[in-house]
Formats: sequence, C-alpha cells, structure tokens
Amino acid sequence: MSRTCSSYPCSDPFGSAGGYLEVDTGNPLEYSKLTIPANALSSQVTIGVAMCAGTPVLPTGYTVLSKAYEYTPHNQSFSLKVSVALGFDTSKPNYNASKVRMFISNHAIIDPLGWMPIAIGDHVFDADRDPDLDFARVQNFTKWYFCIGQIP
Repeated sequence: MSRTCSSYPCSDPFGSAGGYLEVDTGNPLEYSKLTIPANALSSQVTIGVAMCAGTPVLPTGYTVLSKAYEYTPHNQSFSLKVSVALGFDTSKPNYNASKVRMFISNHAIIDPLGWMPIAIGDHVFDADRDPDLDFARVQNFTKWYFCIGQIP
C-alpha cells in the first residue's frame, strides 16, 4: 500500500507488502516520507504522521532546519528498518551539509535535552542525491519525534 497526502495528519493501513506514506503540501519544508520495506510488518497496521505545532528546540549550539514530525502508532516495531525522509531549510546562515543530522526525541519537542542525533550508521544524508531531504533508518516508533538539525 502506498499513499501520498497533501496535508497533515495523514495515515494509511500497511501490511507485509510494505509501501510508503508521503506528505507533500507543496512546501518543501513540510515534506515527509516514510518508506516501509516488504516484510517489515507481519500484520496490517495503520501508520500515521503528523506535523507538530511549534518549532523544535535543539541543544545549545545546534541549528534547527526543519519542523518536527510524529509518527504513529506509538510503540510500533518493524522487523526491518524503515526509511524516514524529511524536507529541511538549506538557506539558514552558516548551513553546512556535512553537519546535517536527523534528530529524534521521545520528550516534548521544546525540551532541548530530549533531542539526539540518529547514529551515523543509520543516517544516510546525501547532499548530492537531494540537497533538501535528509534520510534515516529506524526500527520503531516508541513515541519518537523526528526533525532535522545541524550539529555545531
């Protein structure tokens, strides 16, 4: 199953065939796409994404480059890693593609101590492939929020 929505929130049922859940509002800074590989789910689950109100607050020295997103259902696990892609702002002062990271938090999006960069091995940003999207692979949604930031 695959679905593209033009606004948030967006959800659709997914099963063992996998697919993607994409939201394209027409604003590149509000773009998100979750790609679920075949056999990552053993039964049908409705997967959803919402854009969080407000701006994420990263630790001091880090630069926020995107909005924050919440995927559901909470506590959803996958037997294979899924791919999360988010649009972000490359026009920020001192932007440096080599320092772009996807961040996750299981706290409120305004809690700077809750945000942490996704491990380098699962962070697959490629500025040559698409300079305005960042990709990461994750294996669960344990009440995680996602955003893009730049490390100092």
